[in-house]
Amino acid sequence: MTMVALAFSPDFCIVAADKAVGEIVQNGRKVLLPIQAVKIKYSTTEPMPYIATAAGFSQAVEHVSNYDMKLPGDIIQLGDSLALEMKTTMPQAAWVNEYTSSFVLALYDNKFYTRGFYLNDEVVLFQSDNPISSVIPAGLSDPNLAARKAHWERNLTEAITPQDSTRTPLERLNDTLAVMTDAFSECASINNFVSSSFDYCVLTKDGEKITLNSVPTGTIFG
Repeated sequence: MTMVALAFSPDFCIVAADKAVGEIVQNGRKVLLPIQAVKIKYSTTEPMPYIATAAGFSQAVEHVSNYDMKLPGDIIQLGDSLALEMKTTMPQAAWVNEYTSSFVLALYDNKFYTRGFYLNDEVVLFQSDNPISSVIPAGLSDPNLAARKAHWERNLTEAITPQDSTRTPLERLNDTLAVMTDAFSECASINNFVSSSFDYCVLTKDGEKITLNSVPTGTIFG
């Protein structure tokens, strides 16, 4: 399992994924391995820098390849490519009963694009240009957790959105990461296959920069 959170604003966005690694063992039993992994891949290649991650068990994440995108429609090709790689390189028994999805955030012509894609049945979960409402598409998917999921999505949206002029972009970034820390901790406390430790990527329109686990320098963040 994986927890993924995507927070959106007009000037920068954040994609975060937990670091837990699990695998399927005999008789379909799932175990959490005592190791951690970075589940986020990103590309700064022009004209369309992007961030991609996958939710499901750990092996699927490794198939997020370095895929150069040149147009917004290429997000669709990335999801299709990832689904094909998963299904051709991994035993069907390993993924068929797992909820395995890809999530992509890209920047093109000063506009953000995002897409969630269910790899198993190749179904689009969400797709938007210039997204507004933050989402937690993996990790709190149990219907019994719908209220908590909505709570954290609302808090992420409020934290990252420039609702007034009193908070700087850096303050909004730090506020969002603080909400993510609490959300990942709660998810880990109720899901043995999610880690409270997470990695995050920041994609900013200013300078079209992407950073992993750090603040982009020489941008709106100072």
